[in-house]
Amino acid sequence: MTGVDANERQTAYPVKGAAFPGDAAGDDYARRRAEIARRAAELFNDEGYHEASMGRLATRSGLAKPSLYHYFSSKEEILYEIHRQLNVFLVENYEKRLAAGTSAPQLLLGTMTDVMELMRSHRGHMGVFFQFHRELKGDRRDQIEAQRAKYQSLVEASIEACIESGDLEPTNTRLASFALFGMNSWAYQWYDPEGELTPREIAEYLWSIFIRGLGGNAASPDHSRTARL
Repeated sequence: MTGVDANERQTAYPVKGAAFPGDAAGDDYARRRAEIARRAAELFNDEGYHEASMGRLATRSGLAKPSLYHYFSSKEEILYEIHRQLNVFLVENYEKRLAAGTSAPQLLLGTMTDVMELMRSHRGHMGVFFQFHRELKGDRRDQIEAQRAKYQSLVEASIEACIESGDLEPTNTRLASFALFGMNSWAYQWYDPEGELTPREIAEYLWSIFIRGLGGNAASPDHSRTARL
């Protein structure tokens, strides 16, 4: 089984210079939109999407309520932007690592590290991502679901590459991707930014469990690699 190779280690982590969408926005309007989205993510995470109002968001953002509508036409548009930012960040980081020649196991480590780092840096976004995507309607929901599906397909491709390289035993890639995402996403319930382990250290630990498993020489269950879920 593979380990965290020191020569590869850096490319597994967020690519140098990669910025969360909006954090490095170039003009005042874009920066203000990004700040409102961040405040909204925190508010939705704290109070719930349905309970939060545009008036409360305007207050948190230091704006009069009419001014808020200069940047976003509705609460749902803000919710869409929060999801879009997160999906863009995850996919772009993955694709940059892939272009840098990162191995499949390290791509999975990078994926898990991204999520753990975001738990600390953009906790509101992560809360919204896990709790409030079904509130989107119509084309917005379709677009976000397509983005999520693209990201999952990238992760599944890495799992398949790990199988081909011998780093993972033959398995159902869709089910394995659900296991990886489940390990990562549940951390939202217990991750403590003040804890002793850094996001990277937690990601490495979870990745090690995923790659190596905890069962020693126990036989793997005989599930079809092509079974539909």
